[in-house]
Amino acid sequence: MQKVSSLKFLLSFFVFFVFMFFANNANANIIYSQLDDSVEIPNSSIGASPDASFTEVAGHIKNLKFAYHDYGNGPGHFIGVAVVDLDAGISYYAHKIGTPNGCGSSYESTGLNAKTIVEFDETYEYKAYPCTGSNLVLDSTHKYGITMFRNSGGADTQRFYGSSTNTKDLYWYVENDSNFHDAQNSVTSFVLSNFNPSVVGVVDEPSRTINIAVPFGQDISSITPDVVVSDGATYSPSGAQNFNLPVTYTVTAVDGAIKKYKVKVTINCAVGCIESAAYNQVDDSVEINQSSISAFNTFTHFFNI
Repeated sequence: MQKVSSLKFLLSFFVFFVFMFFANNANANIIYSQLDDSVEIPNSSIGASPDASFTEVAGHIKNLKFAYHDYGNGPGHFIGVAVVDLDAGISYYAHKIGTPNGCGSSYESTGLNAKTIVEFDETYEYKAYPCTGSNLVLDSTHKYGITMFRNSGGADTQRFYGSSTNTKDLYWYVENDSNFHDAQNSVTSFVLSNFNPSVVGVVDEPSRTINIAVPFGQDISSITPDVVVSDGATYSPSGAQNFNLPVTYTVTAVDGAIKKYKVKVTINCAVGCIESAAYNQVDDSVEINQSSISAFNTFTHFFNI
């Protein structure tokens, strides 16, 4: 009987532990994690390394950690930390909300004179210089890295840590507040099925354009396309559209991120187009002695286009 009670207790404890673990980590989306800080990196400033980057992420940075030693520097000595969009070439500087520190003064040394793990929590935002704009929204199609440097004050003697002296092995821990799946907001298929055969649109993702080639002579003033978007996403407008006019589709992801796609219509003349001549006189039996011919005087009264 005692063994059964002990087993029930252990089982209950295990269930409680698992529940608490997932409850505490339900919103933790780890997008980069290298937690070995055993090696001091001699560089006083660290550039963003494409070899230690993260991609296919969305939302906002909610937690960022790095290993740091102030080497005798104290208050007034500021370290800059920036998330770098490696595709766009833009640095977004960490800035604690409500502090008067200048752009790029992300962390103020304390004079601890020992290695410590510095953590930027949800009270930090990441803004492009001069840090007056909106908080960074990660683009799931871009690649990001992190750079760290002495921004102002004190001596340029601070140190960072990682698993080796190579900057791609820096101690970094980064979380965001949105799952990659929840940020998906693309048009994956666009078909005009009321034509025979159906007209399949070509989605050009880089330019956010949907290219459709409709047969010559077809009425496109009220067409309802078959639109397929990313799982969980929604789009507008819905229903019939007049494609004689500019039409733009807005796709909204689960997390609220949006993309806009413009529809570009061309006429397919492979079938149905009739070539016509604005002017057709092909008798060349008589030589004209004039050395120059006035197109205006000779031809304009024959046709009107």
